[in-house]
Amino acid sequence: MQKKKDYQTILFDLDGTIIDSVDGIVRSVNHALTAFGMGVKDLSSLKKFVGPPIKDSFKNHCGFDDEKTEEIIKIYRKYYIEKGMYEHTVYPGIPELIKSLKSRGKTLAVATSKATVLAKEILGYLNLVDYFTVIAGSNMDGSSASKDKVVLNCLDELNISQYEGVVLVGDTIFDVVGARKVGIDCIAVLYGYGPVEVLQRENPTYLVETVEDLGRFFMA
Repeated sequence: MQKKKDYQTILFDLDGTIIDSVDGIVRSVNHALTAFGMGVKDLSSLKKFVGPPIKDSFKNHCGFDDEKTEEIIKIYRKYYIEKGMYEHTVYPGIPELIKSLKSRGKTLAVATSKATVLAKEILGYLNLVDYFTVIAGSNMDGSSASKDKVVLNCLDELNISQYEGVVLVGDTIFDVVGARKVGIDCIAVLYGYGPVEVLQRENPTYLVETVEDLGRFFMA
């Protein structure tokens, strides 16, 4: 682990970092799977859909081809937009942390594989949208969803070309690898969805366990 830096620009992943989106996502996934005759009773078995781009999850976990994947995503998104995204909750302590960082003059942004328009709607619904200078995500069709592309787009919107004072906070291997590809530091959090052994193996710049630990990291 490197010596702690004083970061001026902090990019946050959304799912598993700012919000606990398990309920909204798995219910949306099960609704879509049910339409294909593949619904499940144990919704916890669908947690594997949380984190990666939803298109990748349907292809990898269901063995769907491109055409079938597009069909089920349409059903998923309709339910998600109408109900699922309003079933998310903010991790306790996150609003206070974000407000404190903002009051200290930090530039805050969101870099998520979720569609930009949905991310903005969710953060607005949760009364957090105004704390972020930029909210960068993917297109509604799922394109440009890879983490490195999202982060680069976010930095471009922030007009940042020097990455020394920038860090990404995220909870999965996608965040760690995406940050590394771009060339910025990454704080991996263990309260989200990424398995600890996987995150440790990817050797993020820093690793913190709880929201409280994340707060102590930035406030020290």
